[in-house]
Amino acid sequence: LIRYGDNISHLVLSAGLGVELVKDLVHVGVGTTGLLTNEGRFFIDELQDVVGTPTDVVTQCELGVSWSFWPNAGILVTPFDKHLKLGFSWTKAYETEMGPLPIYTEVDAGSIKITMPMMLDCNSFYTPEMLRYGVALDFEHFLLSFDVWHQEWSDYAYSTTDMFNYSAANPNIVAPIKETSSPNFEDTLSFGVGLELRPTKDLSLLAGYSYVPTPVPDQSWRVSNYIDGD
Repeated sequence: LIRYGDNISHLVLSAGLGVELVKDLVHVGVGTTGLLTNEGRFFIDELQDVVGTPTDVVTQCELGVSWSFWPNAGILVTPFDKHLKLGFSWTKAYETEMGPLPIYTEVDAGSIKITMPMMLDCNSFYTPEMLRYGVALDFEHFLLSFDVWHQEWSDYAYSTTDMFNYSAANPNIVAPIKETSSPNFEDTLSFGVGLELRPTKDLSLLAGYSYVPTPVPDQSWRVSNYIDGD
């Protein structure tokens, strides 16, 4: 599976393999998710300190592209002539990381050139490690399923840029609660239930409900401002 677009306009590569270990009873699968990562640096020259004056800027970029892969696995057991289905899956945490990329900038201030070091850091598409358990009853005219999944959001840590902006070591931050190396996200336990009715071979009626709590702690008086809800 290759997907481009959606949330962050980024290329995602997924692959998997499934095997029936015991005929009509035990099925296992393993897979991987791949995301692009980048390393490099930028050089910017000929910037002018005159506001509103058009200028040509010389920019050089050295950028490398590589793949990072994260594993996942699952097992499905289907006893009682496949009327009962028990499943378990595990997904390793993954994230798109681009940087930190140093930016070397020179600003022409007339008689002198001022060097302004900067840093570009992009972290997105973070998905925590997840354990998922499921059970389903599957008969001719209906299927009833129930899932529970645990996501380890507490492992989420700030990027290099977030650390600079939110860290308690930054003397320019004025807030009652300053952050450390983590936004203190909490692990979540979610659940979902689904029902499929099959009155005829050509008609299926589906209904379901799920509850997914937010991992974000109370943001009152904090430097960060994550917006989320259950």
